[in-house]
Amino acid sequence: MGKRTLCGLVLVLMISVGVWGTAEAANELGKPNITGAEQKYFGSPNPEIDIRGTGFGSVQGTKNIQVDGTPVSSMPGWSVIRWSDTMVTIQSQNLIPWEHVYRFAVTDGETVVSNVFSKRFLYKFDGIKPNSGTPGTTVKVYIWGIPASPGGLVLKLGSYSFPVLSWTAGKPVEARVPSVPAGTYDVYLQKGSDVVSVKINFKVILLKPIPLKK
Repeated sequence: MGKRTLCGLVLVLMISVGVWGTAEAANELGKPNITGAEQKYFGSPNPEIDIRGTGFGSVQGTKNIQVDGTPVSSMPGWSVIRWSDTMVTIQSQNLIPWEHVYRFAVTDGETVVSNVFSKRFLYKFDGIKPNSGTPGTTVKVYIWGIPASPGGLVLKLGSYSFPVLSWTAGKPVEARVPSVPAGTYDVYLQKGSDVVSVKINFKVILLKPIPLKK
């Protein structure tokens, strides 16, 4: 075999390997990649979850979403609602906020074909009634998914503690407005140094003294 023919053969082999390597790399890059997961309540304790990312594919086909190692199709109350290349929406059931770390992945058949994305969800406030009041006012705070007892969860009014009068799973938390300066405060749950809920506003009003008539 001549020198020119050998060089040509080496060049062809190099090009072929380069093409195969690019195809493998492109295939790896084209795999589903989960970058986020967000809950949507719509007034329900069983929120939808938007799983965002890339490379999911325009149609679901044989793919599925796996939660903590189990396909949602095998989880009671859970299901895939919508599927697109950049977002998959699933219906959840009995979602546990903050205390549980959920692990999401995309599967094709029984094979995991994406990264595993971990997510803690925040407690969601549905409202506070009334949403304003003077110190000493008793309010009801509606929070989805609270446990039977606080267990380290602290209700906060800005940087102040919001004294809790009653705490029962499935019912609004009753609390008394503390003696704080007038103003609008964030109400939220804290555990340790972590803010573990969304925030809602509450306005503290101070009654002006009525001047005495002379």
